[in-house]
Amino acid sequence: MTRSTKFRSLLKATGALTAVVACTLSIGPMTARADDYIAPHLVKVSTPLYKAPAQKFKPKLGTYEYTVGWQGIPAASCALTVDERDGKYLIEAAARTYSGVDVLYKLRYTATGVLDSATLQPESLVIDHDENSRHKNIDMRFNASGNQITAVRSKGPQDPDKKLVSFDPDNMTLDPIGAAFLARALPWEVGQSRDLDVFNGKSRYFITLSAIEKTSIMFQGEMRKVIVITPRVRNLSTTKPRSKLREAFIYITDDDQHEVISIPPVALRLLVDMLTQLGQGRAVTVLPQNTELTTQEAADYLNVSRPYVVKLIEEDRLPARKVGTRRRVAFEDLLRFDE
Repeated sequence: MTRSTKFRSLLKATGALTAVVACTLSIGPMTARADDYIAPHLVKVSTPLYKAPAQKFKPKLGTYEYTVGWQGIPAASCALTVDERDGKYLIEAAARTYSGVDVLYKLRYTATGVLDSATLQPESLVIDHDENSRHKNIDMRFNASGNQITAVRSKGPQDPDKKLVSFDPDNMTLDPIGAAFLARALPWEVGQSRDLDVFNGKSRYFITLSAIEKTSIMFQGEMRKVIVITPRVRNLSTTKPRSKLREAFIYITDDDQHEVISIPPVALRLLVDMLTQLGQGRAVTVLPQNTELTTQEAADYLNVSRPYVVKLIEEDRLPARKVGTRRRVAFEDLLRFDE
């Protein structure tokens, strides 16, 4: 490590259940069930062939540290380490809930990715995700020409039902880390939009990032010039009806580094895959004390419409109980449905 740069910020989630904190531009994926799933090789999508100006983009090496809070209470920590060796960027992301939160919800998450430092093309990504008593592993490999992607998903080394996916994307397809770094590397002017095809080990996503304004915000006691980015995300691997995402804004520095320095609460649910979450949809999930959700909160978590959640309940696909005239969904049941 040539130098270490540490940043701390408290990101507070309020209102309905929110999820995830990312260290760069991110998305909040939605898991497709078997009857809704479209295999990645069947997805047809075309996005521009971006070339990163690697000679200008030199991300700061070191460790970025974040604290995630809920209603002012620290609940989890995230750390992103960026190193460069032998023409490669080595990125390691980690997230863990604090011991006081572990009683309600326990998360241990690590992701390790390798990018070509000249092109920012992904070479590999390995994710280990322990959520309460569940373990998930994803191992993704990209060949040098970008025309073959292989991913193995499992519940552990001894899992007899490992899922293998291997396909030619027929498009510029990135993993979440590569997408995040490419988005940071590209020049941004107000009015510009970038379309990205992102694969998280199971599903492909069409992500549009748009620069809507330049402004200045206070960060760590000083005014910083920033570009405001708004993301739009579409899961291409599901037939589920799309829900309207809440508007979210991500603030990146208006310089060659394009560091993410502010993520407002409504962006938290969107911010997951492109960097620290990298494929599971909720590398950090912060729970309120009440672990039963309303149908709207369940819809926000799954990234679907509330009527669709009601339909799932009425079809007995998602357990729920009545509280007066209202339905409540246990978070554990929601996790089980979303696996």
